[in-house]
Amino acid sequence: MRSRGIFLRLTRREWSVIGILTVIGAILVALSLLGGETLVGILSNFGVGLVSAVIIFIILELVLEHIHETAGHAERGFNYKEWVDQSKRSKKQLRVLNTFTELLIESGRYDLEKQRFLAYLRSFAVDPKQEDFTMQFLFLDPYSQAAEQRQIDRQKSSPYDHDKEKNTEDTINVIQAIKDNLSTLYYLKQDLGAAGKRIEVKLFYTLPPFQLFQLDKAASITYYPRQRGTSDIRTLRFDFSTETPLGDFVRSTFEEIWQDGDATKTLEDYMQIEVVVNKEGAQSLSENAHFLKTRGQDLYTLFFESTDNTDSKLLAAMFSAISGDVDIVLKWRSSKAMREVKCSVKEIVNNLPEFSAAKQVALSKYGSRFRCDHIFELEGIP
Repeated sequence: MRSRGIFLRLTRREWSVIGILTVIGAILVALSLLGGETLVGILSNFGVGLVSAVIIFIILELVLEHIHETAGHAERGFNYKEWVDQSKRSKKQLRVLNTFTELLIESGRYDLEKQRFLAYLRSFAVDPKQEDFTMQFLFLDPYSQAAEQRQIDRQKSSPYDHDKEKNTEDTINVIQAIKDNLSTLYYLKQDLGAAGKRIEVKLFYTLPPFQLFQLDKAASITYYPRQRGTSDIRTLRFDFSTETPLGDFVRSTFEEIWQDGDATKTLEDYMQIEVVVNKEGAQSLSENAHFLKTRGQDLYTLFFESTDNTDSKLLAAMFSAISGDVDIVLKWRSSKAMREVKCSVKEIVNNLPEFSAAKQVALSKYGSRFRCDHIFELEGIP
């Protein structure tokens, strides 16, 4: 993405020439005021001509820059460092539509850019002057068939050597990278509290028609390249202005996916499930818990940290459910409808191999910050 404006596009040498010509022109105009009538005309015309040339040059650069931005241009690969630099100067909108972005994986070659980018998101979220700034991320659901297909495709990629460094995107586990992206943004939102709501994240189930990075009116897209990633220099991208017919198409496509309740879920729905505790003669308790669901089955695994005060009542209720004192009902959104299932509960004891295996799966989903002291297996009751 190159939408940097004329003042960043000019080189230091060009600025030096402009400055020198402007100073010379001003000096000549000043000297003309001190000279004779003939000298006045010569110096004045020459000085004004130099200053006018500088002004015309800047105007032409502005016109050419506008044409350059609206017409669009092709690039190879994607420069994450440049995009992060530009994100700091954004005023209205940030959008990402992708399988995942290498910028947000848990540990990778863009760790420095990742920290800077997260800092920018944090500052946008808490700054009251930026309340109109929107941040929207659309990533592929790591448990979807589309993610599995993309993973298979990327496993067939051939390593490519550029700048004497192996392209690490060629060896990335796609499904784990998506989980890393989601957990990174999840904990950022958690750390921000109420301000975290301004960072909107959704998951979709099918492979979208293109990958998108957008900052204000500057956008960059590519179609999904076979067997290689976004930043691979073999991948052709197109940078363009959103104030074009292509921009209208990209914007409407993004918003169509974003607003489709059947095709998307929120990050919160992905990370947590609602657990309702019912006891005869008592008020129901409803809390959210971290979870995993076994595909195609009413089998769920719930995770609790005993030091987390918000989970204390729910954690106690899980043990009560094992003894039959309370009923446990899980509720979640499936497409646009809410589903609920009554479950039986059993604890996975932490000295069993099953506990370690379940914890590893949880760490894969929730990242290295996740802590887990108690694990329960819940099965739907027909």
